Amino acid sequence: MLEMRGLCKFLSKNFDQLEEFIAPMIYSPLNNDQKMIEVRNKRYKTIQEAKRIWLNVFLNAYEVQLQEYDQQYENEFLQLESHLLNNININGSCVYQQLHSQNG
Repeated sequence: MLEMRGLCKFLSKNFDQLEEFIAPMIYSPLNNDQKMIEVRNKRYKTIQEAKRIWLNVFLNAYEVQLQEYDQQYENEFLQLESHLLNNININGSCVYQQLHSQNG
């Protein structure tokens, strides 16, 4: 909960637009301060919940994108490793083996 509160404070400015979409404070009960406070609190809670939902959607999208980048990196690494294993230098030893012997 505390983590979500912290994250909500650092959201993109697009998230602030929610306040314009979710029931603007046009309604203001006359001579009923308690009702006005309830309406404002309910609106605030609705906005916060919508921001949490948006945040989860954005985080899920970034997580999927990160997984795609990770898979792309893994594929490129395997391709490089395969290329190095198949290339033999002048001395007849594999470039990949030379790299491993230097690091090991």
